[in-house]
Amino acid sequence: MYPDIAFSATLERSMGVCLVRYLTALLASLLTHPVAVNYRLAPQFPFPCALQDVLAACASISLLSASVKL
Repeated sequence: MYPDIAFSATLERSMGVCLVRYLTALLASLLTHPVAVNYRLAPQFPFPCALQDVLAACASISLLSASVKL
């Protein structure tokens, strides 16, 4: 049902099963490639940790885009 079971299970716990199923169907119908960045939060990880995580995610997406045709 879900392309990434572990990620979907995390979403289901935080957002609810119905909403996750709706969003999964919506994104599949739009032929999109959704991305969720799990970045570190303050106060355990002060600035600029979250920014570094998002920049690393952007770099990874950029590298993957050539092979996945994003």
